[in-house]
Amino acid sequence: MWFRKAVEQGNAEAQYNLGLMYADGPGRAAGLRAGAHVVPQGRRPGLAIAQSNLGMLYVNGQGVAQDYTQAVMWLRRGADQGLAIAQSNLGLMYVNGQGVAEDYTQAVMWLRRGADQGARHRAEQPRLDV
Repeated sequence: MWFRKAVEQGNAEAQYNLGLMYADGPGRAAGLRAGAHVVPQGRRPGLAIAQSNLGMLYVNGQGVAQDYTQAVMWLRRGADQGLAIAQSNLGLMYVNGQGVAEDYTQAVMWLRRGADQGARHRAEQPRLDV
């Protein structure tokens, strides 16, 4: 109830937290759909984790249609704010040529930025970091 009131007042942190609650709640598939529509409201700078998580929803097609172009857009927003996991996942998008042209120069740059902050890299599809 309090999160909803805060969301109605435009509180971005509340929007992000409500999105996480939907995503982790009962009825996961329906919750991810609801959560994916709450998280985008947290678009302002400073909510890099919300932007990164939304990007990963698009990568994995969780709660939204899989869309690598949208994924890259949201991951880049988080990465540009210095979020290590977003930088790493954006680097993997360049490695795999998903939503962007395959570009190992860009991949190395983003993976290094993430690694410099201690993000772990795996040779696998990026995953939702919630």
